[in-house]
Amino acid sequence: MKKNILLIIFHLLSISLVAQITVTNATFPQVGDTLRTARVGNPDIDLQSAGENITWDFSNLDGPIFENIILSPTDGAAVDTFPGATHLTGQPPIGETYYKATSSKYSLLGSAGQDPIGLGLDIVFKYAPPLTERNAPLNYNDDNNTSSDIRVVFAWDDLPSELTDSIVGLPITPDSIAIIVETTIENDVDAWGTVKLPNGDYDVLRERRWTETDTKVEALLPVFGGLWQDITDLLGAIIPTDPNGGSLLGKDTTLNYHFYNDVSIEEIAVVRVTPTNETPLNIQYKATDETTPVIKLYKSKPNVYAYPNPAIDKVRFDVVNVPKGNYDLNIYNILGVKVWNQEYQFYNSTDTIQLDVNNFKKGTYLYSLVNKKGKTLVTRRLVILRP
Repeated sequence: MKKNILLIIFHLLSISLVAQITVTNATFPQVGDTLRTARVGNPDIDLQSAGENITWDFSNLDGPIFENIILSPTDGAAVDTFPGATHLTGQPPIGETYYKATSSKYSLLGSAGQDPIGLGLDIVFKYAPPLTERNAPLNYNDDNNTSSDIRVVFAWDDLPSELTDSIVGLPITPDSIAIIVETTIENDVDAWGTVKLPNGDYDVLRERRWTETDTKVEALLPVFGGLWQDITDLLGAIIPTDPNGGSLLGKDTTLNYHFYNDVSIEEIAVVRVTPTNETPLNIQYKATDETTPVIKLYKSKPNVYAYPNPAIDKVRFDVVNVPKGNYDLNIYNILGVKVWNQEYQFYNSTDTIQLDVNNFKKGTYLYSLVNKKGKTLVTRRLVILRP
């Protein structure tokens, strides 16, 4: 009897050991890799509690597919600023992000593009030290924490007058201003199991990523040999809010769950949740369907894709490769008469707009995206059907 019990225990332990994968640096992206991911907002999914041998069923997801290519750093305009870079992603020249891969870390060195708080400034910023994105080897119950700072300084005279005229409350004109972003990340591999996607099942480790940022702006006042003064509160009225209504300045917390497989270059899934009650806000997941139209993120030309098209009751506009800022999305009938318009503020080079078209008549329309200078970035056709 004791022998049988020992055999059962040994068998259960063997299953557990086999099921728990180890994610190695073989899954780090390589230059030339093509990554395909799909995205869905407000997904109806159950993340479940931390633990072992869990099944996450994400097989009902259906989102647009985005394709990106890992580039060589030499393809970027800001490569000289990042001499240790081994990888480049983004949409040059709109935005470039540089990484460095070692045997144990895949780290974010910095970016070239628009400033992180929406002032409309083109900047190059570096993380000091580099901000670790992925660790290897990665096992269940691993803890990996990282922290880094960004500090970018601008001469006051180099700033646009629209910005400097809006900053009121300073006793004297500053010599320069500095954007400061302090980031701390706590990673905990809290679960392992299987993720079910529309394209198949994957053995995974789940990493819980808690990120805290503190974004400040300081002004260098020409007194006592130079005095840095925090002007974050003075900018509160002129800095745009993020899509969730919060300020881009001050302290912020995000919570994401990352699902890693021991073979896939793409993360199997990344789920962003509310930090308070962990309600899923959006999900990005590995996509392999080669029959669905693909949005190519590495193309530098701005574009807007409508899906489904033809549409019946709802349509989703996927906006890609556009700089941060305010834009008008216009819809015209076949005679060129504007029948719908809405202003949007984009914070990322990719964004999504949902629109109910039940009030539109059946027919062919044109939609266009226009920036605040009145330039039309793209015009495409939209067809609306009725059952």
